[in-house]
Amino acid sequence: MKKFVLRNFFDMDKINLVSSLIITGFLPVFSITVSLDGKVTNNAGSGIFGALVGLAGENSLSSITDDRGVFSIKGEFGVAADLRFLSRPSLPRFNLSGNKLIIDPAPSYEHNRIDIFSGNGRSIASVKFSGNKSEKQTIVLPNFIPGINIIKISIGNETFTQLLFRAGNSIYRLSNDVFGISSDFTTIKNSSAAAVDTLIVSKSGYISVKKPIDSYEKQGIVIIMQEEQSIGEMPLVYDKEFTGEDCPKPKLVDNPTTLPPIEYLPDPFLMADGKNRMTAMSQWRCRRAEILETVMKYGIGHKPPKPENFQASLSGNTIKITVGVGGNVINMSATISRPSSTPKDKPIPAIINKGSLQFDFASKGIAVISYKESDVVNNFFGGGFKEGNFYKIYPNTDAGYMVRAAWLISRIIDALEMLPEAYIDTKRLAVSGCSYGGKIALYSGALDERIALTIPHESGGGGTVSWRYAEILDQPNNEVEDLNHAQGAAWYSDALRVYQPENVSPNTLPYDQHEVMALCLPRALFCIESSMIYRMGAEAARVSALATRKTYSAFGIGDRFGVTEANVNHCTWSNTYTPDLEAFVDKFLLGKETNTNILRSKFTNIDTAKWIPWSAPDLK
Repeated sequence: MKKFVLRNFFDMDKINLVSSLIITGFLPVFSITVSLDGKVTNNAGSGIFGALVGLAGENSLSSITDDRGVFSIKGEFGVAADLRFLSRPSLPRFNLSGNKLIIDPAPSYEHNRIDIFSGNGRSIASVKFSGNKSEKQTIVLPNFIPGINIIKISIGNETFTQLLFRAGNSIYRLSNDVFGISSDFTTIKNSSAAAVDTLIVSKSGYISVKKPIDSYEKQGIVIIMQEEQSIGEMPLVYDKEFTGEDCPKPKLVDNPTTLPPIEYLPDPFLMADGKNRMTAMSQWRCRRAEILETVMKYGIGHKPPKPENFQASLSGNTIKITVGVGGNVINMSATISRPSSTPKDKPIPAIINKGSLQFDFASKGIAVISYKESDVVNNFFGGGFKEGNFYKIYPNTDAGYMVRAAWLISRIIDALEMLPEAYIDTKRLAVSGCSYGGKIALYSGALDERIALTIPHESGGGGTVSWRYAEILDQPNNEVEDLNHAQGAAWYSDALRVYQPENVSPNTLPYDQHEVMALCLPRALFCIESSMIYRMGAEAARVSALATRKTYSAFGIGDRFGVTEANVNHCTWSNTYTPDLEAFVDKFLLGKETNTNILRSKFTNIDTAKWIPWSAPDLK
């Protein structure tokens, strides 16, 4: 038996690793001692009884809080890695540089794979690649999780495994000839994170909490949980991008212009069969899925889910994302601007912003995340449908540019969930934008149920403006961005082009924009409008708003939808917007009690009996 002693393994505070690594044959085993104590409280500081507190990296170690909210996690966990193939000199050599794996020589096989597992065998990521028959090949790996990682490399019929340990600012690996390391363990990658693992805290009736920890031996940990504010089964936010995956898809005709016209805003509570209306709140999940499929098929195109090959890392304040589909790979990024006044080791709310919100988020302790839609689409005014990085990985897509940008925002949220060291509270995310960016914001919130607050600013036609009402506002010398005008750029799906001829009425479209807005329900939606620019159709947006408020109110949550309006130039900020936006931010990102019963507009003479003739059902 050969014994390796770990010397100077950690520079961080009080992490205790069992002091020897024992290899019997070719099987290395080591373990980590855990001693974590703390308290789970509500916002008032009172202890919460019965909360489950566990380590993300090791599911077997957990604790239930007592009647004072106190928890104590004690124990050890370890891992073994099979290294049988690593000592054969005829095989390729592997070197790690940051998160790049360099294979020398490059494999000649077409189908190869790299799998990454946690210490307890949970799959973290998978990367497929083809050999390039060159001297060397570099593969970008995803971020390693805090604690133990195992890399399994499959090339042809051969399999290689390597044990890694991420601790604080470093990642360590086991010495062997194939990886070409002279010492027992070597630091191979620096990270901006000080976290070694994450505590996951859950309890029925409360929003789950993820709290990164910088040591496996730590006392005095305080975790604050917020109660779910819900009506029936209507939470403020979800932990899934789409909760209706198991719902049956509606049967939809190919050409909507053949459908009977609906001369008012369609009933959002009428099921896709055209016969039955909703009677219970629990039906909304699948009714929402029906509306979503209808909007995607006829209007905007389909949004793909998270790709299997997904990698994310944090470098300073920059999130770097790499995704691969069908052998094609693209890179994206986002930048986090974190208020200097907030603790660096505490998750805080964030807004993903593309627009002109002149609001002091920093003073509220809210981070601002910026992105570039050019990472997925070309020039949004002049670009073609078959262009851009999104089209590179999805060449058969029907998604227009707005959905492609919304897909990018969802991938940023995926990255935030993978990167606890970013210290962003993914249960308290908002999205905003103005004009074209306002449309992107609306569709991002409508298509991703992990967004708690959606803020479209003057989103116009294709945003909050009713297609049907916009048609009657549109005049030869005073146009409005109606359905006919929505044909210039590749913003929408090609399917919407059936409405391009002047004589085709939008009344055959089986949905209108109030139903797009209702896709945010039960999550919060706050719309910012301006009445100065006629083309932006603020009066038509008012019709959508009245129908949307009626929809939210049927669930008893009318105060989760609001509108403010002023008479200012396009995408220009008005000071009258500020207190209204602040109320929604305080309530839905910061958990404060504020009055969000806000529905402002100068258009007070809408004929609601004509345009919104349906009643709100009494939902059980």
